[in-house]
Amino acid sequence: QTMTSGDLDSTIRQVCGYGREDLTVMETNLDGISRYEFVWTSAGERGDRLGRGVILDDGDYHYVMTVLRDEGTTENSQVVWSEVFRSFSLA
Repeated sequence: QTMTSGDLDSTIRQVCGYGREDLTVMETNLDGISRYEFVWTSAGERGDRLGRGVILDDGDYHYVMTVLRDEGTTENSQVVWSEVFRSFSLA
């Protein structure tokens, strides 16, 4: 998802439902691109759900990737989420 840059707090709230003040947000910077990573949990019909998000900010746009999945599905998943998120870049 691509959103207008400027209000990081609003972008985070729109994509996960939590404010930045309610999350631990890890910020890094590479080649002028700010990267914000965060996780959250929410209640689902079959138990807790785990969310993970990354926002890349180039000063003009927020490029957003999020995943929301059922807790405990990582062991049975063929997707290695750490690799998926690590590959998310503007390069």
